[in-house]
Amino acid sequence: AAISAPGFFDFSGAEVKPPSRDQGVKPDMIVLDQVTKRFPGVVANDSVSLSIRGGEVHVLLGENGAGKSTLIDMLSGVQQPDAGRILVDGVETRISSPRHALS
Repeated sequence: AAISAPGFFDFSGAEVKPPSRDQGVKPDMIVLDQVTKRFPGVVANDSVSLSIRGGEVHVLLGENGAGKSTLIDMLSGVQQPDAGRILVDGVETRISSPRHALS
């Protein structure tokens, strides 16, 4: 059966209840807050926001040219956002290089 509504599902597709705050949900490790990246003639990412907590798995899915690689480039220090901010453990951080991103 197709999953048609947003929610939390296990690997079999069965809906499960999301964890509550009192069940030890971790704070945000990484936050992209309204990040924008422009290149000549194109806006690759326009005010993108995303929060990632420890233990989560995320998928970036989209058509060619949708900005997926640019978003990862900003998280990995290959590119810098033109606007917005990146927070790591609640602290605004300029990720200056892939080496810095790994530290």
